[in-house]
Amino acid sequence: MAKTGDTIEAMTLVKTIRVGFDQQSPDFWYLKGIIELYGGESARAKKFFVEGMRLDPDHKKCRLALNTSKHC
Repeated sequence: MAKTGDTIEAMTLVKTIRVGFDQQSPDFWYLKGIIELYGGESARAKKFFVEGMRLDPDHKKCRLALNTSKHC
């Protein structure tokens, strides 16, 4: 959804599934960050990627996405 530009719908979906999704999971923060990045909110995306890396400093997807968001 986020890739197609429907970031509002994507974030709404994340909010509805976060009840069952572990917020201590770096994948949760990666997903939120990707949605924000595709929505043009690179500053917010960076915060989410950093949070994912705080939980798991070796999380490759968060690290790559953070590097990408620095160039946006």
